Amino acid sequence: MGGKLEVLIDLSRSYGGNPDYVIAGGGNTSFKDGELMWVKASGNSLAGIDESGFVRMRLERLRDLWDAEYPADVAAREEMASKDLLECRDRGEEAKRPSVEALLHALFPEPLVIHTHPALVNGVTCSKDGERAVSDLFGNEALWVPTVNPGYILAKTVGNLYAAAEPKPRMVFLQNHGVFVTGEDADEIGDRYAYIESKIRSRVRREPDLTAVTVDPKTRGAVTDAFAGALADGQSVPSVSVRTVRQALDFAADRSSFAPLSGSYTPDHIVYCGPAAVYVDGAGDDAVERAVRGHRDTFGVSPRIAVVRGAGIFAAGSTRGAADIAADMFVDAVKVAVYTQSFGGPSFMPEDQVRFIANWEVEHYRKKVSTGE
Repeated sequence: MGGKLEVLIDLSRSYGGNPDYVIAGGGNTSFKDGELMWVKASGNSLAGIDESGFVRMRLERLRDLWDAEYPADVAAREEMASKDLLECRDRGEEAKRPSVEALLHALFPEPLVIHTHPALVNGVTCSKDGERAVSDLFGNEALWVPTVNPGYILAKTVGNLYAAAEPKPRMVFLQNHGVFVTGEDADEIGDRYAYIESKIRSRVRREPDLTAVTVDPKTRGAVTDAFAGALADGQSVPSVSVRTVRQALDFAADRSSFAPLSGSYTPDHIVYCGPAAVYVDGAGDDAVERAVRGHRDTFGVSPRIAVVRGAGIFAAGSTRGAADIAADMFVDAVKVAVYTQSFGGPSFMPEDQVRFIANWEVEHYRKKVSTGE
């Protein structure tokens, strides 16, 4: 078993260590052998994962969940489904919490399942023409799944669509989420990801410009201090991380230009960047304070991301590491925004799903594990 599990660990580190595929605690992977499945523990980073970062689960118990009956109430349903998922852990694994998508991993018969969130792929899944593009590019080789809440409902939705699909696809594209790839071995996984990337790039008309731009240090420092000050709660002042890539500055030119960054593309963007970024039309303290106050009035929480005209992306976190993750995740959103332009333009997550994810205990746990916040 050791050698087979090493294949999963090597694949997980390979994709997890590449920010083009996942960032921080994003993505999840699994391996099946007989009646056991090893799946990534919630919040763990794939980049440095080892055997301890996976939860061993009983497949026969997971299969029983497909026929389980849960309340119609969303909160009650997810609480019960989460508890039942924990009951599927093998003996000795009680201290670990499996990825919320473990049930979805168990659906596929192939031993290896690698789920990632590449910006290139999400340029399709988060676009207005995403479903048609996937059909045109991959035909019946792939399954398209309309956007739904993550967790049990996502697993059931994919399960129903997968059952009706012939032939059984080994690529599953989730609207506003990412892609699942299944395979018998590491070579098949690698070939399939390369195939996906090649096909999508054949349609991409424009790449994001991530060239670093030098911004006046006084302006950068003033905005950093103003943003941190506006978010301070009287007991602590957050850390702020800054990204000044050319593409972000272009999107920050005015409110109209900012539109492709004004919503949430995927669950990861909500978890690490908050329900929405705030646009600031100037570097002054008053402009930052007004923008933060307006965001609080709209969403009931402080923003984690401020996109400031002429200054760049400012990301806040309770620690520097958390702020860096938020900044990197929002640069990912910038990349997604550009790629969507080749597929009909951006399509954000629905507001009800944004609220669900922003308030879901499962995602709060994942963020805590991956950022330490």
